[in-house]
Amino acid sequence: MAQTERFETTSFDGRPAWLEPSEAPTFTYTFVGGRFGIGGESTSTHVLLPETETEALLKRNEKTTILNRSGNPVQRWDENVLPGNEPCEDRHAVDVVSAQDLPRLVGGTRNGVPFWENWAGMKVVGEGDGRNDMIFASVFDGCDGSAASELLRKTLHGSLAAALANTDRADPEAFSKSISGT
Repeated sequence: MAQTERFETTSFDGRPAWLEPSEAPTFTYTFVGGRFGIGGESTSTHVLLPETETEALLKRNEKTTILNRSGNPVQRWDENVLPGNEPCEDRHAVDVVSAQDLPRLVGGTRNGVPFWENWAGMKVVGEGDGRNDMIFASVFDGCDGSAASELLRKTLHGSLAAALANTDRADPEAFSKSISGT
């Protein structure tokens, strides 16, 4: 971009915004509506990193998980975290559970073991028959701290699995009702 060029765009929620070059190696980002959509314009300045630093930042937290479960169409998943602040308040979770194991979750305890201890021991790791696996994947935005995102990372998938434990997976309406009732 030339020094005087202005690039018109929109903010994440569709409000007018623009990018303008500023003192090298930075650019300014301005959007209408101010912070949280209240007020006039809001402007922030961002540093442009060299390509090698950008690549290193993008690769620092990369992780690939190979599922390797016969019959499961998901063979792998890739994850990455690019924190917008330190400490990062965002969380994510991926849990794989065999549908045959779901009924063991019902009843709160099994052999005197509480639900959440059962849940931790039910996650599929390694090879096996994956035809009836259920995969739960979520990303949680920390917003104003990590408490809610951390709680959801630990409990949402287990709660959904428990709700689905006695649901006929062949009946889409029952399946949807179990999830929406959780």
